[in-house]
Amino acid sequence: MLEAGYYPARIASILGKSKSAVHYYIKKLLDGGFIERQESLKCLKPGLYVKKFRGVITLYRITQPGSNFLDGIERLAVGRRLRLHNVYWKYPVLSGPRLPIEWRKVEMTNWTQLIGMELGLRVRKNPGSVEIISGVVEGTDPFRLLLRARNEADRLAAHLEAKFDMKLGRAELSRRPHFGVWDPVAGAYAKSFQLSTDLAKIDESEGYGEIDWLSPYAADDYLRMPERIRRLEENHGVLLEGQRLFSEGMLEHMKMIEEVRRLVKALEKRVEEVNE
Repeated sequence: MLEAGYYPARIASILGKSKSAVHYYIKKLLDGGFIERQESLKCLKPGLYVKKFRGVITLYRITQPGSNFLDGIERLAVGRRLRLHNVYWKYPVLSGPRLPIEWRKVEMTNWTQLIGMELGLRVRKNPGSVEIISGVVEGTDPFRLLLRARNEADRLAAHLEAKFDMKLGRAELSRRPHFGVWDPVAGAYAKSFQLSTDLAKIDESEGYGEIDWLSPYAADDYLRMPERIRRLEENHGVLLEGQRLFSEGMLEHMKMIEEVRRLVKALEKRVEEVNE
């Protein structure tokens, strides 16, 4: 709004905030070098200002660092790239291993887990299964990301079968994957709170606020939200046009009925005259 030439009091009115709150953040932007003051002006009427009058207002312009900041934020917001992580694939051990696995031993309750690195991925050997933790992948299609992660894990599973002379079964997810996406609302929220539900998590685990959607369907719904809003707006416009045409048609219909009524009354009167 500052870049568009709005003065602080008008911004406060548009946002429904107090003037002091807007001035507070304007000072923050000034201190950060994102904006700078223009000459003090007096507003005679919207769009018409004169200099050096009492009761002046101060306008601001965006500096180059401020412009770069806005561009960066808009890029992040528009890109909507997902970061798939925390993907655990569990392969049941059908037979073997017949060769020793020299991984780090971790003593669990009543059993021992082996943890190692193979082909750049973390692997865990449990008594009856092998867990492969896929690497982080990024993209805009959650289903394709999950397929990429699965293919990566399957390649490693085949490598483990050959290396340790073992047979693994079909993989399944042992925990829900996280489809992380940077979100400005989540960024503001995560500065003070963490949120975890069956649908998503909000935190600053990566150093910035993001939403972790816990299913590809939820992530896909989130990514499609702007497109759906646009379609709703378009459909709303079509609906309004349809309502307008319907209203006009109903008015014409009512006029026609009124004309018919007048004609019937005239005919009735004529019939009475003829009968007389």
